[in-house]
Amino acid sequence: MSNNIVVDVTKKSVIVAKNEFKKYFRGKKLILCAGIMVLILAMLTILPYVFGDGLPKEPRELTLLFVFFAYLIVVLTATLFGSTTIVSEYEERTALITFTKPIRKISIFLGKFVAAIIVGVLFTLVYYGATIAICYAVTGAIASETFTSLSLALLYVFAAMGVAILISSAMKKGSSATIMTFITLLLLMSVLSLALSSSVETWWMLDQAADMIIHTLEGTESMSAVTAAGVMVVWGVVTSVLSYVLFKRRNF
Repeated sequence: MSNNIVVDVTKKSVIVAKNEFKKYFRGKKLILCAGIMVLILAMLTILPYVFGDGLPKEPRELTLLFVFFAYLIVVLTATLFGSTTIVSEYEERTALITFTKPIRKISIFLGKFVAAIIVGVLFTLVYYGATIAICYAVTGAIASETFTSLSLALLYVFAAMGVAILISSAMKKGSSATIMTFITLLLLMSVLSLALSSSVETWWMLDQAADMIIHTLEGTESMSAVTAAGVMVVWGVVTSVLSYVLFKRRNF
C-alpha cells in the first residue's frame, strides 16, 4: 500500500475504534465485565479470612491464588468484546450502511480488533494490578514471576481475541458467536489437546501455551516462557489474518 493509503487506513481505523469504545460505554458489557472481575477479587480476598486463616503469607503462593483466575478474565473479555464485534455488523444490519461509505474493510476490521484488544489488555492490567497491590499489602513483597505471568497473559489476550474474532467473522448470530467463543476457549481447546496428546506433541496448542500463565508461578513449566509467548503470537497472527480474509469475502 502507498503511504497515502496507509495514512487513510490508519485514520479511519482510529475512527472505527473510537466508535467501538462509544458502543462499549453505551452498552452493559463493560459494567458486566468489571462487576465480575471485582466479584472475583473480592471473593478471593475476603473468603480466606471468613472460612480459614486468611491469605497465604508467601508472595508467590498468594499471587498464584489470584492468577488462577486471570485465564478466566481473558476468556471473559474475548467473549464479551471479541465474539460479536464482526458478526454484529451483519446481525444489526449496520453493515448495509457502513459498507456503502468510502471506508475500506481493512479499516473497519483493524478498528474493531484494536478496540477489543485494548479493552482486554486494560482489564488484564487492572486485574494484575489489584493482585500485586493485595500481595504487597499482605506479604510486603511481590513475586518476581508475577511480571512474566502478566506478560504471557497480555499475549494471551491477543491470541484469544484472534480466536474470538475468527469465530465472529464466520458466524451469523451474535449469540451463537458468544457461546462458541466461550466454549472454544474454556473447553474445546483443552479437549482437543487431550485427544491429540496420545499421538502427537501438543505444545503448539493455545491452551497449552496459556497454561504457562499459571505454571510460571507454580514452577512446573511444561515449556519455556519464550516458547509459550511465541505460540500465542502465532495463534494471534494466524487467527487475525484468517478473520480478515473471511470478513473481506463476506457480503451483507
